[in-house]
Amino acid sequence: MSRLITDRQQLLDHLRLRAATERPHQLLGDLLVDGGHLAPQNLQQALHLQEQQPDTGRLGQILLQQELIDKQHLAEALVQQLGIARVNLDVFRVEQPALLLLPERLAREQQVLPLMLEGELLVVATPTPSNGDLLHLLGFVTGKQVEAIHARDDEVDAAINLHYGAATALELPEHQGPEPELSLHCIKQLAEDKPTVRFVDSLLEDAISRHASDIHLRPGEREVTVLFRIDGVLMEIRRIKPGNLPAIVSRLKIIGGMNIAERRLPQDGRHLVRLADRTIDLRLSIMPTVHGESVVIRILDTQQSLKTLDQIGFSRADAERFRILSSHSQGILLVTGPTGSGKSTTLYAALNGIKDTGVNIITVEDPVEYQIDGIRQIQVKPQIGYTFARALIQPAVAAQTIEAQAIADGMRPLTQSALALARDSLISLAEVYRVRLE
Repeated sequence: MSRLITDRQQLLDHLRLRAATERPHQLLGDLLVDGGHLAPQNLQQALHLQEQQPDTGRLGQILLQQELIDKQHLAEALVQQLGIARVNLDVFRVEQPALLLLPERLAREQQVLPLMLEGELLVVATPTPSNGDLLHLLGFVTGKQVEAIHARDDEVDAAINLHYGAATALELPEHQGPEPELSLHCIKQLAEDKPTVRFVDSLLEDAISRHASDIHLRPGEREVTVLFRIDGVLMEIRRIKPGNLPAIVSRLKIIGGMNIAERRLPQDGRHLVRLADRTIDLRLSIMPTVHGESVVIRILDTQQSLKTLDQIGFSRADAERFRILSSHSQGILLVTGPTGSGKSTTLYAALNGIKDTGVNIITVEDPVEYQIDGIRQIQVKPQIGYTFARALIQPAVAAQTIEAQAIADGMRPLTQSALALARDSLISLAEVYRVRLE
């Protein structure tokens, strides 16, 4: 087993000892077999293939291609072969100057966490410390000589989220004066400051990578608490100074399309984030409190694969009972519970189960959290008077109301046809509104 490093002095001692000690060469295949990660016959099979087809690459590559081992076990064997130590990122004190040498985006892409600087030597933690190309890249970007030690990939990801977030928070512009004295010009300057932009971007990326459903910024008298809701539970992520809050909130108002000068009334906004082939829908809600503006951001992955009723934790009997209830042609089915308890997931699972039964399904939602093929999903728009109440009212009654307004507006033939169909319940009220609006 490789040595576990917990502090700076241990790491320096390990590096000096490793440089001065000539280790006996150990074969990678033997290490994997001795560790119980590879059967001897599979090793012989891979060695035979390497001998017959030299172009297939090194032994580790062949074992991965043949799916005889996984990446984690291969990386651990290489670490043992090369005498590389493993770091405990939960207790190791990461140095701020080392973090500033490597951009956060590159750290995330390459799964690398800078740990410390010792003169011209930069020490990093990574799941692949034997990757020579990675070390050359890091040396080119940082201008330092780079040494790598081992850490598991999940540990590195968690540490990047923690330490880069804290590093960005330290760079935030801080306003110490009373909040009402902030001018509109000052607010814009704070919101567009590069550390502010980096902090907000880092916060959103961190929450999305952790599969959080909500981000909360809760202002207090002495500090602002940042929390993520993960698996329905609010978890404290970090704390920032109250003086940092105006810059962060202003930045969120800008990306959410809100009025940055308004700090006395609640505001709602929306922002789309595109990550690779995913589109993340952010719903922002900002509310003034006695200690500053409180922020809640709902994170919606609109292209997330939908679960079935059998996948969301129901017992077989409850799933069947719910399936029967949701298949009725009339009635009301109430699904209630606190935030993050799975109300939307349950309803979408039910809709996903009945959409292929030949039923015409129309939903009225705020917001539309997941897009489902084969279902007409309607987003309510209170700003034009299209509310839940209007969407759910009986078509015959609604048709009369719309007709009276349409006549007053100068009814068009197309609207007349739509009203006639609505009276006969052949189309929904939403279709009539759409015809009128168009």
